[in-house]
Amino acid sequence: MSKAFFFDIDGTLLDTPHGLIDISSVNKAAILKLQQEHLAFIATGRTKCFIVKPIRDFPFSGFVTCNGAYVEYKGKCIFKQKISQSAIKTLIQVCDQYGFDYYIEGYDHIYVNDKNRKSIQDFSRRWEMNAETMVDSFDEEDIEAYIAMVKVQAPKEFKLVYDLLGEHFDIAQHPNQLSFDLNIKGINKGVGIIELTKALAIDIKDTYAFGDGNNDLEMLSVVGHGIAMENAVEALKEIAEYISDDVASDGVAKALKHYRFI
Repeated sequence: MSKAFFFDIDGTLLDTPHGLIDISSVNKAAILKLQQEHLAFIATGRTKCFIVKPIRDFPFSGFVTCNGAYVEYKGKCIFKQKISQSAIKTLIQVCDQYGFDYYIEGYDHIYVNDKNRKSIQDFSRRWEMNAETMVDSFDEEDIEAYIAMVKVQAPKEFKLVYDLLGEHFDIAQHPNQLSFDLNIKGINKGVGIIELTKALAIDIKDTYAFGDGNNDLEMLSVVGHGIAMENAVEALKEIAEYISDDVASDGVAKALKHYRFI
């Protein structure tokens, strides 16, 4: 029976800030070999329009996006959970008050404070966010979004994010960054994977997940086999079944070899 494999993007397949902007040839070959018998999915905090072209162009079976809030298989949505309008309103008010940058992510667009703001342009370039997807003129009541990000200016402002937005979102800081994922309460990659495996009648015991960040904790906790990258946060390594090499050293391919899938 086919097994299902879930791959995080940032820090697992790619390392965009450090120049690894495409899946390595070794990892590509390994995943293509894997797909001869099994299913391979992306599981990411990014929304679909924020997924970089090299990942979109690779023949993955489907995507668990927005940290589990939007899931699709072969191009069709099989699960989605929207951010409430009250949470969006609070997020915008807090960011406007304290000067934080926000990125409210829908399927086709990312809603931002001001797409001409230097900090937003710098952040979007660093993470290869398509400028054409960013919108800064909108009615917040019309937004359908599934995840958000906020970026502060200094570590001293971290507490404000948790204190002022924690009632509405589950918050996960990006490793060693000034930015955070703002997830819908109770929604995470693990939830999205469970919904997907239910839809495809895959036993959760036959699932494998690869990750490196705080937003991968629930994913590695629910799958049958959790693999952390060597560059992963310590909390993820502590719960992983196996720790592979780092993102820059083809850790994905090495783990697949360890499990004898290639």
